Amino acid sequence: MRSPIIITGAAKRPGESPGIGFATAREAARRGYPVGLLDVSARGLAGAQDALGGDGLNCRTAVADVGDPESVQRAVDVLTAGSPPRAVVNAAALTRTSQSFVPFVSLGPADIDAAVRVNVLGMLNVVRAALPLFLARGGGVVVNLGSIAASYPASGLAVYAMTKAAIGSVTKSLAAEYGSRGIHVQGLAPGAVSTGLFGLVPDHYRRMLVDRSIAGRLAEPEEIAREILAVVERPQPLLAGHMVPLDGGLSPFGVHRPV
Repeated sequence: MRSPIIITGAAKRPGESPGIGFATAREAARRGYPVGLLDVSARGLAGAQDALGGDGLNCRTAVADVGDPESVQRAVDVLTAGSPPRAVVNAAALTRTSQSFVPFVSLGPADIDAAVRVNVLGMLNVVRAALPLFLARGGGVVVNLGSIAASYPASGLAVYAMTKAAIGSVTKSLAAEYGSRGIHVQGLAPGAVSTGLFGLVPDHYRRMLVDRSIAGRLAEPEEIAREILAVVERPQPLLAGHMVPLDGGLSPFGVHRPV
C-alpha cells in the first residue's frame, strides 16, 4: 500500500471555489495515494470528504489549528496511523479573514498574529511533526506553498509577503539540514490562481497579474496540484531548497507579449 500524503488547508466549503489544498488532495487520491486532510474547519473538511466521495475517492481528515503544535501533532498521529507519510504539502494560508490588500496601518495586532500563526508557524509545526516519521521511514518530501508576493512587492501585502518570504527561507534551511538524510524539501510559488483567496484581490491588480503574464490567464488550482504531485512523485535534487515560481512568466516589471 502506498504511504499517505498529508495536506494542510484542504477544506472545501459548500458553494466556495476549491483551493489548492483540496485540488491537491483530489489529484493525489485519483492517483491512488491515501490522503490525509488537515484543516481548522470541521465543516470544510466534511465538505471535502463529501466532494471526494462523490468522485469515488476516500480520505482521512483531522481538525487542527496549524498554529497550535499540540493540535498538529495529534492530527498527524491520526492521519498517519499505521503508515508513515510519503509527503506533506503545506497549503494552508491566510491573508486576512475577509480582505486582502489592506493598508499596513489598518492591520491590527490580531491580524498580524493570525497571518504569522497560520502561514509561518503552521508550516513549521506540520514539518516538525512529520520529520521524525520521515527519518524513521528513511525519506520523504516536504512541499511548501509560497507566493510570488514574496518577490514582487505590492502595496497592502506587507505582512502576507513577509510570511511567504519566511517560508522560502525556512525551505532553504530545511533542505540543507535534511537533504542528505533522504528528505526532499522544496517550495512552489504560485502567481494568480483562480481560488476564493484570489477573489479578494483588487480588480486592477488582478488585471495586471494576468495581462503581464505570458499565460495571459489565471492558473487553475488543478494545474498547481499537478505540479505539487510532480515534486512528490519525482523530487529533483537540483531543485531542493528552491521556491519554484508558477506564475505564468511574470517578472517584477511584467513581460511584453505580442499584441
